Amino acid sequence: MALSDADIERYARQIVIPGIGARGQEALLSAIVAVVGDETGAAHAELYLRAAGVGVMRDAVAGVGVAVACEPALLSSSIRDRLEASTAPVCWYELTERGFRAGIHPHAPLPSRREPASTPSSALTPILHSIAAVDAAASACACILALPHRNGPYEVEVWK
Repeated sequence: MALSDADIERYARQIVIPGIGARGQEALLSAIVAVVGDETGAAHAELYLRAAGVGVMRDAVAGVGVAVACEPALLSSSIRDRLEASTAPVCWYELTERGFRAGIHPHAPLPSRREPASTPSSALTPILHSIAAVDAAASACACILALPHRNGPYEVEVWK
């Protein structure tokens, strides 16, 4: 897929970044990422992926090269099982009491199943979802571009 003049104009800021270039932007435009999980986080991840030019499928896992899982411990068993069986990278995050944990499956296993009640609830929760979802979306783009990326798990602490 060759970049059109409109693509070049729209994604010029990304194209000039070392490691992306025209070929990288073409890869982003032809990629489809599955986004599953928490609605707040999924909406943020989708927004950032689409801004990069990546196609997004919600709540589907089959046939994609990369997936973003927002709070995978809370996913339905069927979606979670498909993510765990996938050979594609799954960029995931989960909120913690101090911030969030994130990783890329299969290098970093998906978090254990847990009940929704253990998710921290505070005024900062939507902000934490936003920060973590942006990180997961960026990791998904790095996977698409085959850039060196964190092979997780990694910890980020957000002070409350």
